[in-house]
Amino acid sequence: MEVPNAFATIEQYLYRISSFDAYSLPFLRSLDLKTLVVLDSGTPAPLVRSFADENHIEVVHFGTEPWRSPSKIEHQQNHWMILSEAMKYILDVRNYPLLILGSNILTGLVRKIQNYTLSAILAEYNSISSIGTHVNMNYDGSIFLELVRLRYDKVENLPQAVELENDRLYNTDEKTQCESANNKKLAKHDLEVYIPVVVLELPEPQFVPSWVNRFS
Repeated sequence: MEVPNAFATIEQYLYRISSFDAYSLPFLRSLDLKTLVVLDSGTPAPLVRSFADENHIEVVHFGTEPWRSPSKIEHQQNHWMILSEAMKYILDVRNYPLLILGSNILTGLVRKIQNYTLSAILAEYNSISSIGTHVNMNYDGSIFLELVRLRYDKVENLPQAVELENDRLYNTDEKTQCESANNKKLAKHDLEVYIPVVVLELPEPQFVPSWVNRFS
């Protein structure tokens, strides 16, 4: 069986690939997938749809356009909303086994939750970017992953909201230090880049993957 481009096991029953091809379908069938999360500007390819239909896999499609300019803040906010919605789906174990197709940005956000170092996150992001074809945010995704802050909505029986800034974990008592992050600008690579905050709403505690519990 041929392994798909950029295949990796992110966590137990959570996988990612950069593209679909007919040669890798037997391998993908062996994963016994329940859900396929696709972040793409167009509709999923016929091969993806037929594979999902034949194997009773739910396809969750989050459409988006390429990231165009850091000056278009409304355009960026649309991306952040899409990423937040996609991550809510990934954080619900009821959707597992789950495969992420074509988004190294989503993988990078998962690594943030797993508390990977920034250097490790960017190394994986760049390695995926160099393999095959994939959907990217075109405007430098590595900068996005460096600047993005994750804020978790409070849910019953889980710790209060936290924020991750420059690989430091803040609890809610320190949260005011990050409150205005979305309105700040940071000069980087001679560009003015808005610091995004991605808000993730965790599902009910019994449906959160164990790796999220370890992070919390």
